[in-house]
Amino acid sequence: MDAALGRFKPGSLNFQTLTSELVAASEAECQQLEEARRQLDEEVTLNVGGLRFTTSLSTLRNAPNACLFNAMFSPRASRSGRHKLSKDEAGCYFIDRDGRHFHDTLN
Repeated sequence: MDAALGRFKPGSLNFQTLTSELVAASEAECQQLEEARRQLDEEVTLNVGGLRFTTSLSTLRNAPNACLFNAMFSPRASRSGRHKLSKDEAGCYFIDRDGRHFHDTLN
């Protein structure tokens, strides 16, 4: 949007052109925000000690306290390499822990 406004100088763009560019820029921003929201709501299946749990990325990233899941699934985690995410043969993220009580942790 700033680019469209920055190009507007008296006499250089007419009002209709400016309006069209602003609408297009606004729609593009809305699409980017929608894509970001979809990524946050993306389903994730975890294999914890052989038990499978399905949740959303936003749940894992928004734990109330700093925890392993914030670190593992934050956007920065993939770049830092601190927590290696491995997947099992079904494509589930594998966590090598006892899964019998994991539902309490997830809740």
